Amino acid sequence: MNIIEVMKSILSEFPKISVSGSEINIDLAENDPTSFVLSSVGDRLVYEDVLGGQTRQHSFLLYAVFSGINDYERIENSSALTELSVWLSTRSGDIVTTTVGNVECTGELLSVTAGNGRLYAVEEDNTITGMRYQMTVEAQYTVDI
Repeated sequence: MNIIEVMKSILSEFPKISVSGSEINIDLAENDPTSFVLSSVGDRLVYEDVLGGQTRQHSFLLYAVFSGINDYERIENSSALTELSVWLSTRSGDIVTTTVGNVECTGELLSVTAGNGRLYAVEEDNTITGMRYQMTVEAQYTVDI
């Protein structure tokens, strides 16, 4: 699995996502009150060793659509993002594949960090099904060439 597929799989395992039965979508959200979207922002080289092995960092935006009809729900939404950030920081070791030229290379997920979880938008003043939150996610991984 490439880094996008690995992160989608990891996010699907987070208890508050897996219990809700929600699927992690790529780039496009549904207007359901438990919709999650992973959007790839970019990938960059962090380090390259003398043998060509690389450490790379991939940036994502995670969007979550929640109901937020009252303060209780909005506190729960923010708390879920905080828990997700802490939970993601414990993840590492997953196998990552990357195609370089025509060669499929393997590597390993080194770390995941997340932060800046915040209210991003309220769709058409709809607090019942349209409160969209956004969180930045960074995944560092190796590519063994």
